[in-house]
Amino acid sequence: MMMLSGSASFSSSQSSQCFNGSTPLKWKKKASLLTGYNKSKHAHTRSTRSYALIKLPSLSSFSVSKKTPPPPPPLDVAAGLRAAAPFAVPWASLVAYAALVAPTSPAGFDENLVQQIIAQQGPPTFSGLFNVMGVWPAVYASLLIPSARIVQTDDKRFAPPATPFVAASVAFGAFALLPYLAITKFREAADGAVADEAAWEGRTGGFVAKILESKIQAALLVGAVAACAYQASSGGLAGVEEFKAMFATSKLVNVTSCDCATLSLCAPFWAASDARRRGVDANWPFLLSLLPIMGPAVYLLLRPQLETTAE
Repeated sequence: MMMLSGSASFSSSQSSQCFNGSTPLKWKKKASLLTGYNKSKHAHTRSTRSYALIKLPSLSSFSVSKKTPPPPPPLDVAAGLRAAAPFAVPWASLVAYAALVAPTSPAGFDENLVQQIIAQQGPPTFSGLFNVMGVWPAVYASLLIPSARIVQTDDKRFAPPATPFVAASVAFGAFALLPYLAITKFREAADGAVADEAAWEGRTGGFVAKILESKIQAALLVGAVAACAYQASSGGLAGVEEFKAMFATSKLVNVTSCDCATLSLCAPFWAASDARRRGVDANWPFLLSLLPIMGPAVYLLLRPQLETTAE
């Protein structure tokens, strides 16, 4: 009876508290948490609505600043002229000699001489010299084009490729090659810092590059030079005397001889340049190329292969 009465009194007290509006403490905490959550939710909704009202700037208002490259260093003209003089002065001298000093041929003499050489009936000494002038462009193409550089600068400075000059040398010999050699030396000396940032004209892997690097082509050049030397020496002392007489009276013989001598003098410098391009000692190619035309042809046969590079 006492237990029943106690439980009855407890339940009656709870019910009286509920009906009287007084709630327990834990219920008050839960109610307050729920009310705070609802308030934070409404505040978040209002904040997102306020963010939506903010006007975002357009992309056109942003300006991208472009970095201007630094100006290239000024050309050292004095150094360039000193480097170009060994090729520019011989070119000017050769042109002046051919125009003003070389003897004037008798009428029709040079034309008949060329026809005799084509028919293989010309004087042997000059015939060998005339034919070797057709070998020089192939030798210079193998020396110049793989080691030629096209300087790429932001100011678009002029830097000629070697190929057009080598092609023109088929008809004009040193008259066409010496300007390229002078310009190249001028660029290397006057604009050396920019010239280091260069693209090689003679890219490896192409059809022309494979021909210029071919040992078969080099062997053919050595054989052609040997055949021309044999032809020139077949006349003996009589052929040499005949050549001296024509040298004094024929412009073709005179200018062709000076042309061949000029190409022979320039070849050692470019054989050494090609050797440096390949990372080998330049002394032995220079010394070997002092032997007119046969030396550069043998160097082409002995030089190491140019490494393949992606340019």
